[in-house]
Amino acid sequence: MKQQFSLMLGVVSVVSLVVALGVGQQAAAQSSGKQVYYYVCFKCHETGVMGAPKVGDPSAWKSIIKQGKQILYQHAINGFGAMPVRAGSSLSDSQIKAGVDYMFAQVSGGGGGQQAAAQSSGKQAYDQVCARCHATGMLGAPKVGSESAWASRIKKGKQALYQNAINGIGIIMPPKGGSTLPDSQVKAAVDYMLAQVSHGGGGGGGDHGRAR
Repeated sequence: MKQQFSLMLGVVSVVSLVVALGVGQQAAAQSSGKQVYYYVCFKCHETGVMGAPKVGDPSAWKSIIKQGKQILYQHAINGFGAMPVRAGSSLSDSQIKAGVDYMFAQVSGGGGGQQAAAQSSGKQAYDQVCARCHATGMLGAPKVGSESAWASRIKKGKQALYQNAINGIGIIMPPKGGSTLPDSQVKAAVDYMLAQVSHGGGGGGGDHGRAR
């Protein structure tokens, strides 16, 4: 009897896992390009693993942009080199393309070279210091790209977010994320994270957020 119960429990667990994975895939398929990026593309393109061009790095994407977006669509859907078909997911063509569009926008649609350079600098600071918590939500850090996680913080104002990032928040987030970066680079990282949920809008001096 105990063996039958254990077997039934095991079957239920497996079925639940399969259903959960299926729901996750479906939810991503219905989401925006940014959400698709964080669901599928993030694991390689955020860090540059296996030679994947890092998001926000104009130099890494320069030659790819010259090939044209249609070529990248084909590579993302059909696989290319170390990248598996659809990045190992079952997402639809339209959602894979939306993920591609989001990554392209980070280097080609940001409104001019100066803004692109600022975003690149901010992303470098983010990758160096902030990603270890904000990429995963560790210790309650708002995950980059999660609009719901940042909504309440955006209302507090960008200056408050700068202060929290530079001075730290209690024992949860140390000053400057535990780094020795100058204030300007910490602020650039803040700007980068805010741009992922506000699309860079709101003007250069607008209020956009708070760290935690």
